[in-house]
Amino acid sequence: MALTFNTDVSSKILSNHLSKITKEIELNTYRLTTGKKINKPSDDPAGYFMIENLNRQISSNEIGLQNVQIAQSELTYREDTLTAINSSLQSALDALKGYSSATDETAKESILATANAALKGALELKNTAEFNDNKLYPGTATDMTINLGDDTNNIIIDKSVLDVQIKRQTDITDSDVSSVISQLEDDIKANTAAISGLGAYNNLLSSTADNITGKIEAYESTIETISSVDVATETAKLTQNQILQQVTAALLSQSSNNAYLALSLITG
Repeated sequence: MALTFNTDVSSKILSNHLSKITKEIELNTYRLTTGKKINKPSDDPAGYFMIENLNRQISSNEIGLQNVQIAQSELTYREDTLTAINSSLQSALDALKGYSSATDETAKESILATANAALKGALELKNTAEFNDNKLYPGTATDMTINLGDDTNNIIIDKSVLDVQIKRQTDITDSDVSSVISQLEDDIKANTAAISGLGAYNNLLSSTADNITGKIEAYESTIETISSVDVATETAKLTQNQILQQVTAALLSQSSNNAYLALSLITG
């Protein structure tokens, strides 16, 4: 006696095809809802890898941008502080320049008192200046390194613009007015050069910040291009799959070889 098996191959193929189309419709709907065509590695391995790499680049550049912005704030604060210090030194210098022409001791004492008060004001600014709870002028200046966060070179701020010159640390007396005038002139000149240097470095940092921002925007735009859904294309696919789903369901209900033939003609 021969054995007989139920081999309704066409129904099985139709059922599998219907399941496949249903999953594609779910994917079409998900993409249109989220606006993203790549949400996990299986959606597009190459595209997903590119997006992950770009996101890492964005993260690194954001760190670099933050470092640059902090450095800009510090340099601006240093510039303001150094300008104030120089103003005090200039006040001391202006007072002392009138010392030699003073006609009596009272006038000379007043000049020395004015000069010493200005000098003390400059020293106070230097000794108390802080940024992010760190003293700006703790002693010997060192270069400042700004990490840009990616593979590009770091920016080095030369120590020459990060220091302040105040040679005179004690009260000025009538015996050394002449030498102090020379010291103050040298200090003011050196500090003025440092102020100019700080301004130049700040301009460099502003340009660097703009470049980093441009990179981040370019990376984000590329990610958007790679991952975003083409709404028109995805809508057309959804419509096509919905029609195929309806036809396949109808053919499956007939469960015949003719239905399978019809499905082959529809799907190609």
